[in-house]
Amino acid sequence: MNCPYCSSSETVYKAKARKWECCACEKRFKGGAPSPTAATILPNDPAAGLPSPVAVPWAEYLREDHPVAKLWAACDTVEMLLRLLVIAMIADQRKDEALDENVAKQLADTIESPTMGAWFVMAQNLAVSTSHTSVLKPAADFVKGALCDLLYGPTKPGTPETSFLKLRNRLAHGGGLTRREAERLLRLWYKSFEECIGKNAAAWLRSWELLGKDNSGQWLCMMGSEKAIPTDLTRNLPALPDSDAVILRVGGQVFHLWPLALFGKPALGNADFYADADLAQIYSRREPVRLCYTPIGSCGLAQSESGSPAMKAFEKLFRLDRPAPSNFVVRDFLKEIHQDARQMVGREKDKETILDAVKIRTQGVLWIQGVAGIGKSFLLAQVAADLLEQHDESNIHVLP
Repeated sequence: MNCPYCSSSETVYKAKARKWECCACEKRFKGGAPSPTAATILPNDPAAGLPSPVAVPWAEYLREDHPVAKLWAACDTVEMLLRLLVIAMIADQRKDEALDENVAKQLADTIESPTMGAWFVMAQNLAVSTSHTSVLKPAADFVKGALCDLLYGPTKPGTPETSFLKLRNRLAHGGGLTRREAERLLRLWYKSFEECIGKNAAAWLRSWELLGKDNSGQWLCMMGSEKAIPTDLTRNLPALPDSDAVILRVGGQVFHLWPLALFGKPALGNADFYADADLAQIYSRREPVRLCYTPIGSCGLAQSESGSPAMKAFEKLFRLDRPAPSNFVVRDFLKEIHQDARQMVGREKDKETILDAVKIRTQGVLWIQGVAGIGKSFLLAQVAADLLEQHDESNIHVLP
């Protein structure tokens, strides 16, 4: 049954209301009830038609009753949508397996270890440079409009009540959340969140098709919150750069998402554990010898890892494979420490207290303690950065 308002064929019959509901524009209309065996009946999936990286957490959000878990599912939905948007817009701008020098340089500092805020900064930068003629233009407009309004809110820096980014940070770093507080936050957020994701995003996101091949060479489509399903809509699809590669098809155009998205049986790098189903895997961060991914819908494996071909492709894509200036380089963590130091906000008094304690001691150990999530890592990274700068020309060796 096609929707009389927007002509979409993605409609579901609501037996209790005796009406059809359009998944695209969400309007209801009357029509004859389908027979129990009619092919027009969609599976019992509240996220049918959405790419699985977004559909899985979105379905969890819609099905969840506990307010704390529901808020987490909302945050997961936004983060996975952000990652998919960034990966797709990177694929739109890549040429000859590498990005433009300026784009690569712009992304290099954040793509290796992105936080949710960093994913959004990358999404904003890529949205600005997305061509007006690109089929991904609706996604770019969504980033600059509805998604920006949701994540940043009307004022900066915002609060958990006005900024979805602040809400996510409250959940992740603020310690335990009582059910009563979660219910209060959910009442404030559910309407704007559902309108942003379920209406504004779904309107164009349902036209995105994620495709990959299983070991037998069968093309499968990663849509909805259930497992990938075989598809015969594979005419004129290009050869894959790797067996676990993923392609995105939008409006008849095809984009290679590898190595930032994989499809296959998720595994840890040491091959001690493999998942038993082919799943979409979305890039999360880079480690020294491999890339890490989130396996979408996995049970028993929260993180998967790539092989060396994906790592080499990642370095080439972001132009990280330039030869080092010398033949031998000792790897350290100074880059990561300075990145963490830049994320410290406030805490100047705490920092000075630590630095004063360091100055008056000639030996021994200083112990910094505090509950999880209060920002000790960023604070100590800033302390290390200050000590490195202070003793740059001295005979004191700072080993952070």
